[in-house]
Amino acid sequence: MNRSFLRCLAALVIVVSVAACGSTMVPTATSGATLAGSAAPASSGSLPASLPPPAPETFVPATAVATGSADPFYPDRIPRVLNGVPVLRPTPAASFADATTDSTPFLVGGWTSGAPPISCPTAFPRPALAPSCMSGLYWLGEAPGLQGLWGRLFNPANLSLPQTGAVVLRVHTHDPLASECPAEFRKQCDAAMIIVAVEWGDEAAAASPTPVPSKPYHLAFKGVDHLIRERVDCAFLVSPWLHGFCLGTLLADWQAIAIDEDPTPQSDTWSAAMARAQMDGDLSICDDVRMRTWMSAPTMGGAPQPGASATPGAGPIAECRRDLSNPPRPGVIAIEDPTAKPKAPISVTVVYPPPTFPVMPARAFDPAVICPLLPYENPSAAACAQVVDALAMSPDLGPASITIVGVHSELLGCAPALPCPTWPPDGVGLDSVVVGYADGRTLQFNAVTTGGRIVFVEIPTGGASPTPSH
Repeated sequence: MNRSFLRCLAALVIVVSVAACGSTMVPTATSGATLAGSAAPASSGSLPASLPPPAPETFVPATAVATGSADPFYPDRIPRVLNGVPVLRPTPAASFADATTDSTPFLVGGWTSGAPPISCPTAFPRPALAPSCMSGLYWLGEAPGLQGLWGRLFNPANLSLPQTGAVVLRVHTHDPLASECPAEFRKQCDAAMIIVAVEWGDEAAAASPTPVPSKPYHLAFKGVDHLIRERVDCAFLVSPWLHGFCLGTLLADWQAIAIDEDPTPQSDTWSAAMARAQMDGDLSICDDVRMRTWMSAPTMGGAPQPGASATPGAGPIAECRRDLSNPPRPGVIAIEDPTAKPKAPISVTVVYPPPTFPVMPARAFDPAVICPLLPYENPSAAACAQVVDALAMSPDLGPASITIVGVHSELLGCAPALPCPTWPPDGVGLDSVVVGYADGRTLQFNAVTTGGRIVFVEIPTGGASPTPSH
């Protein structure tokens, strides 16, 4: 962890204390969507006999990854199992890659858009397998046009890859190239998915019609109303960002849309996920660590807007539920393209039947959550949620008094001349955690797994910034 991280978190502790964790989801040009049933795209794909079968013994065994269905195909006709090997979709594949411990190959299937152009406003050197704006130009998402595993897929062998349609790739993690990464990037480099081969592909599937979703909606653009039911209905949107947003909203629910790298102010997947949750009346998005970060961090776009009223003492989950259940205009979401030029804004209006929201009990542990804080250098959403949930179940840390939690992938070392606590003998370091309390204290911990649970080892600093543990 570096000093800038702690300075940023300290600033956020002050901001969150002043704002009482309050926020509203008023649409802005930078946030893309406020807060914010459909079916996945279908195709007529089949298993081509021309592709050489992989060697089953070199893959993750089928028993290691549950596909959750006896149907040999996903709803969009991408195979669930190929030659006895399970096929993961992009979102589960990202979490699976984070949990791998060796280079055993596995399969991931989705929809590719090839390598569309993307701008890199800030160029700086990065390790070969560290995510950057130039590292993940091969998109593989849940539907055509969605970024999905952007920043996670690498093709160092320069294989010839399909540019459109459905595809199943053989990938592995823990590539030898990861050894070239410095310590601060090593976890991300170990989890990078290296493309080994194309195991299945169906470029014709990209043109196949999709079934009509259970909850079509209307999209108003430049005074014209458009009924959105399938992918082709999004074709009128010439803005790549708005087109990706429209495609995302056609997926079954917000979980199928959001990617592990969310949330970011310019993410079409995150804006589509929020919109889908609002259209469906699905409050479960509020419990997700990505939404808690979106509501907590001013830099994410979820900070209070002018004229907004926050609930005193309410945390991000409570505020999210309040804003979802009580939008300014029920059944209407204004969406602005954050990638458009300031002098030429582009916006659309989503119109949908207002849903009925359930009444849910308040969460006892609802501090502000900052994860990720630094782009590309943080734990996955699943790993962050695991650490935050463990904090809630650690009574010795006083969770009732915690007001803000920051999670970072780099472990902490002790400040000079201070004694360093010992870890449990079988402990394995996960992430570092900075915790702010209502009385103004800020404590730092390393999250360590031992005996199947997570414990927190406090790192003394003596008032100084802790140093990275390399």
